[in-house]
Amino acid sequence: LMKYIGDFYDKAYVPGGGRSSVVALDWSALHPELLLAAYQMQAREGCGVGDSGGVGEVGIEGSCCCVWNLKYRQATPEYVFTYRVDISAATLTEFYPHLVIGGTRGGQIVLWDSRVNRRTPVQMTHLAGDGAAHVEAICGLVVTGSRNANSLVSVSSEGRLCTWNLEMLGAPIETLDLTPSFSTSASSGGMKRSSNPITPTCLAFLPGPDASRFLVGSQDGSVYAGSRHGKNAGLTTQFEGHKAPVTGVSVLAGAEVPAIAEDVAVTMPNGVEGPLFVTTGMDCSVRLWSVRESPAYPLLSYEDRNDYFVGCDASPIHPGLFATTDLSGCLDFWSLNSDYEVPTASTQVEGDALLNRCRFHKKGFHLAVGGDDGRIRLFELHENLAMPKPDEHAQLNRLVRKLSSSAAEEYDVQKHAWRYGHVR
Repeated sequence: LMKYIGDFYDKAYVPGGGRSSVVALDWSALHPELLLAAYQMQAREGCGVGDSGGVGEVGIEGSCCCVWNLKYRQATPEYVFTYRVDISAATLTEFYPHLVIGGTRGGQIVLWDSRVNRRTPVQMTHLAGDGAAHVEAICGLVVTGSRNANSLVSVSSEGRLCTWNLEMLGAPIETLDLTPSFSTSASSGGMKRSSNPITPTCLAFLPGPDASRFLVGSQDGSVYAGSRHGKNAGLTTQFEGHKAPVTGVSVLAGAEVPAIAEDVAVTMPNGVEGPLFVTTGMDCSVRLWSVRESPAYPLLSYEDRNDYFVGCDASPIHPGLFATTDLSGCLDFWSLNSDYEVPTASTQVEGDALLNRCRFHKKGFHLAVGGDDGRIRLFELHENLAMPKPDEHAQLNRLVRKLSSSAAEEYDVQKHAWRYGHVR
């Protein structure tokens, strides 16, 4: 159902003499053969800066972003962009195809321009302590809107979400502190209300014409839904399930829906009740959720691994397909309509690489997978796996209703047992 077709790797252009971790991947929408990868130098056991092949013997020090070409499979990247501070997030946008957007562990947003004959940023936000909007690591970057009206949304681990004009990074257009404004049932029982911002780990946007509704995974194991605009701006809903930090969140493919009120359930025009989204966590689990259903429980939970799941991405063309990566070097493809209890296809990469990022090509037939060894492995999906069937949405809709009913019953049983002290 899928096959390994090669990798992108060049020791000379990967920081630390090749000892770097891939921290971000993104395919270009305008030039679909181009893949952006962000690297962060990572010391490995037995390797020091002065060792053979170390920083002193290569041309890249610190962090960098490389743009690779899938079509020509060159041995070296087409573009290399560098920065002295560790890069923690990076993305591309079709609205400014010449720009590469990066976020750093220090909270800066930096822009590189492929039209300029330089590897260093052409624009950046303030450093921490100098009027900075973010003072901790950027953990999510998304460009929203249209060609005539677009903006960059960033989220950082201090619990702040900012909206930017890419042509003017002096100050954010909007700033939103992600503090829960509601009480929720704690996993240990009772109610809890926090006056402190959450600690985000990842960011995704829900479908909608105004790109207002978003999801953020957090260190506390919850996923929060929120809105950037309107009277309910801020966090509106909490999805509790993971017992450790959330490492990834991705919204499954589906038609766009009208603006959704926070307390209104909707059915998507193509018949899929949702939107659906998938999360991975450091509790060695993968969980499937529906925004439409009660956030008190996930629709599905996969908890049969001994290693952290550290990345996930949904197919852009198949409503029931997503991929996950884990620290054992295993890549899984999950096709919900084929089998929702186990992965549809899996592969174990050679070597001791920890797979920490994966990204579907915009056309849905290729997947790029990044590891802590600095390699980007490329996989090609067979049509039977990548392409949705004509009745895929209808099948998924029936499955979601079935899973929702089962999950609700299980939740009621657990809630009743917990209430009467029968849960360990």
